[in-house]
Amino acid sequence: MVPIVPFAWSICCLAFVGRISARIDHANLSPKDILNYDVCVIGGGAAGTYAAIRLRDLNKTVAVVETQGRLGGHTVTYTDPASKATIDIGVIVVNDDDLTKKYFGRFNISLTVANFDTPGVTTEPVDFRTGEIVKGYAPPNGTAAYRAYAVQLAKYPFLDLSLGNIPQPVPADLLLSFGDLIKKYSLQDAIPQFYSYGQGFGNILNLPALYAFKYFNVNNFQTALTTTGSDNSKLYRKAQAELGADALLNSNILAMDRSDPDLVEILVKTPSGRKLVKAKKILSTIPPLFSNLRGFDLDATELPLFKQYMYHTYYAGLLNNSGIPDTRQLQNVGIDTPYNLPILPAAYYISPTKIPGLHFFQAGTPETEVLSSRQIQAEVVASIKRMRAVGTLPSTNATPNYAIFAHHVPYSIYVPPSVIATGFYNKVFALQGRKNTYWSGAAFVTHDSSAIWKYTETLINDIAA
Repeated sequence: MVPIVPFAWSICCLAFVGRISARIDHANLSPKDILNYDVCVIGGGAAGTYAAIRLRDLNKTVAVVETQGRLGGHTVTYTDPASKATIDIGVIVVNDDDLTKKYFGRFNISLTVANFDTPGVTTEPVDFRTGEIVKGYAPPNGTAAYRAYAVQLAKYPFLDLSLGNIPQPVPADLLLSFGDLIKKYSLQDAIPQFYSYGQGFGNILNLPALYAFKYFNVNNFQTALTTTGSDNSKLYRKAQAELGADALLNSNILAMDRSDPDLVEILVKTPSGRKLVKAKKILSTIPPLFSNLRGFDLDATELPLFKQYMYHTYYAGLLNNSGIPDTRQLQNVGIDTPYNLPILPAAYYISPTKIPGLHFFQAGTPETEVLSSRQIQAEVVASIKRMRAVGTLPSTNATPNYAIFAHHVPYSIYVPPSVIATGFYNKVFALQGRKNTYWSGAAFVTHDSSAIWKYTETLINDIAA
């Protein structure tokens, strides 16, 4: 079976949609509705949860404002009701580094080397548009091409930590599309490897090379870790238990006032009513799309930057009653497409899991298209029915259904090369600390949980000061 690492090295929080920023009316707030903290963290995904725990360890008081009813963002774990076995369908692995192991160790969570080889499972190339097996398809041996890619990657050590150290002028190769970069350096044979790691980026050939280099990084060449039992949500459950009432779940930012040089105020809609959080500093870790920041009092420096961000999509889930034998993994292969990449929207792979009869899939859309959960679910089921109709899968009247489905939108925040070339990221990172506000998350690093923690760690002392 082809080792697939969906959402590899990735954690980030889901969209945090607030109200349009409004003036804070203090007159309608009672004393019990005013909450005082050293730091207000907005977003409870990888960066937000990590920062909250680290700041608490430095004896700082911290509130975490999170739109979901749990911490963890894109980290989603399914628990089988019968066997109680767990399967991660969001964040799958983390890096084998000291900071990561120390973070998990703080909560007494064991890590083990990730292994995606499944004996007895064969991968079959299928064009999901027709349901037909793509006869004669064999992926190339990408070893030499991947080594050649590593040579190119080594030219950009400033990308190791974050997107905040890009020189001006921006190196020309970083502004190429990934497809053009692949052609320039004859990396075509590595495309299946990139494809196996690169779900959620639309057509990866259109992805600006900057983001490809940042995501397909040195960690792809190293050992990956995962939690024992495949339950990455355990990290967030334990963090949530420690934060207790300081984690304001199911909550949205309504308004914000950062005009005072010594104090920020955030009006929050919570399940128990409106609360005014007063803090010395803010750390925002949500995807910095303008639609996510409507409760923020963005100024003339911030607003033009955040309005330029765009995003991709990623969907994942577990299927019952698919009729797919547990010995088969189905890879979506385009019979007539460049490098046999699949045409989106579609599932990338459908793979067996450790629970018999339960199959994992990941799906995406083109970078110009966003579909609802219902539309993606319908497309995945339709592709299975096409395979049945042409004999690729056994014929059955069983209707596939979803044990769990995760709608990871927005995902992979980006700007086009023309914007990157203007020094966009230098301007964005210059916002750190301005108006007592700091920024972190996947949009500032990449979808790599350990990398997000590593970058967030560089902000902790300044936030705590």
